[in-house]
Amino acid sequence: MGAMFLVFMLIIFFVEIISRTILNTGMQYDLEMWKYAKYGKQVAMNKEIGHVHKHNSAFHAMGVDVNINSMGYRDHELSNPKKRNELRLIMVGDSITFGWGVLQDQTVSAKMEKILNTENKKFINVVNTGIGNTNTSMQVEFFIEHAEQLEPDYVVLNYFINDAEKTPTYKPLNFLSRHSYGYIYMNGRWDTFKRMLQQKKDWKQYYLDLYNSEAEGWLETQKAMIKLKSYCAELDIPLLIVNYPEMREFEPYPFKPITAKIGKIAKTLDISFLDLLPSVSHVDPKELWVTEPDPHPNAKADDYFAQAITEHLESAWGL
Repeated sequence: MGAMFLVFMLIIFFVEIISRTILNTGMQYDLEMWKYAKYGKQVAMNKEIGHVHKHNSAFHAMGVDVNINSMGYRDHELSNPKKRNELRLIMVGDSITFGWGVLQDQTVSAKMEKILNTENKKFINVVNTGIGNTNTSMQVEFFIEHAEQLEPDYVVLNYFINDAEKTPTYKPLNFLSRHSYGYIYMNGRWDTFKRMLQQKKDWKQYYLDLYNSEAEGWLETQKAMIKLKSYCAELDIPLLIVNYPEMREFEPYPFKPITAKIGKIAKTLDISFLDLLPSVSHVDPKELWVTEPDPHPNAKADDYFAQAITEHLESAWGL
């Protein structure tokens, strides 16, 4: 028994060492998401928001430096109150808006700011409030709680297909979850193995099931969109919903019915709506991924997205 325990401990030791050295390339998705959570996030006081960024934090994840400002955004510091000639366009969203795996000056928000200010007499400050691993309900609650500080003139809700997931609950992490590279890496491999055995749903079916009429997360999402619309309408703030495509397959795109549902909600609420699939459907999806195992949009994809959004805003709002 003693010998078996010793062998077991040696295996754990070697897995930890390998995970911290050979596997810790700076681009291994599970480890990099863990670093983001460990160094960049904290549980929010408001349970409906879930989690927020740690203010004034800095870390390296998925190949890029990340700097969070004193207000908790991955953006430059904001003056408070805003400057006399300043207009603020607030980008509300998840890890795509945040710019996972993308340099700060290459995010959709940063690229939009450059495009919009080419000929403008007033400065349009495009503020990136994106937080990874959040859903639409969490994002809307976060925006409304910080709206007085943000002083928005325009709002863009950046929507991705998994934003209809339920708001998570948070439990204290065990020692291994907080400190062990090996534990995080092996957990990721175990999850992959279960998917291969179909103990977990196929990724396409998982997304489709999120939009069942009685799915709790989808119902929460619709309520959040209504809440955001009401808030913006009361203050006469233009609102746009932008739908980002799932990046694995474009032709044929497997989630057109879901895009149609989002568009229908926007139309019912009289919210301007933009689908970004046409902006990238002519490109091989693999050219637009951060890495092959991680199909978050890279800087090239963000070029297409930023151009499409700004063209829509220039046409719809005269920016």
